[in-house]
Amino acid sequence: MSETQNSQSITVSLGAFSFVTALSGASVTLALPRMARAFDVSASLSTQVVQVGLITTVVFLVMFGHAGDVFSKRGLPSWWLGVYYGLALNWYRT
Repeated sequence: MSETQNSQSITVSLGAFSFVTALSGASVTLALPRMARAFDVSASLSTQVVQVGLITTVVFLVMFGHAGDVFSKRGLPSWWLGVYYGLALNWYRT
């Protein structure tokens, strides 16, 4: 894989990750009033859901960033990208 193709694939992956993270955060924020009513909690308490989601995103970002550094030295088969996006889309559909 040439350096140009590698940088393009990195840019596409980071763009997709940014989009999915923003979409997830926005959907949770929109659902907060209904979640607060369903669980009979205050609005301030329900905002902890957003905080937990952001903290989880940061933890996974660091974890997978480190894994990417480790595996990038050896290289991964190209089908792993399909597995990643397939799992991500399946998770967001549920």
